[in-house]
Amino acid sequence: QAASFIFFAAVADTSTFTFHPPFHFFDIMVMESSAFVAAAALSALAPAARATGAAFGQANSGTALRVAGRMAEISDKACVLTTTDGVKLQVTCEEDLTLNASLAECFVEVVGVKVAADEFKIAAINTFPAEVDVEMWNEALKLAEHPQLQQLFRPAVVA
Repeated sequence: QAASFIFFAAVADTSTFTFHPPFHFFDIMVMESSAFVAAAALSALAPAARATGAAFGQANSGTALRVAGRMAEISDKACVLTTTDGVKLQVTCEEDLTLNASLAECFVEVVGVKVAADEFKIAAINTFPAEVDVEMWNEALKLAEHPQLQQLFRPAVVA
């Protein structure tokens, strides 16, 4: 099933850019992706903030997160995810989500809950059909932590 993924990229020259709140200083890039979802587990999660491997390490156990990178050592229910900043996480899947070897060929963003220091239990996987600029991805996540920009990036619960 195809899904759209929105990623915010920094605009270098703001002098010719027209600002439309809430996307100040950002250009929107939409990429087509494929999603693998454990629907029941995903619907039970709190909104998940995007995180680098370093931010994953600082998060509390039980925190819902979205982490991007590449998968390796893939079995049906587990793999190693190397995050965009080089941290290796041990990933396990919710009961109704299964991994396959083809996931090693693409950039992914996984959604789940931090279980322990380097353990992540995931409920969804978004795959990207093209290479992703990892440096831009990491810079966007740094911008997301900037106090004046946080409201643009934080997940929100919609009633």
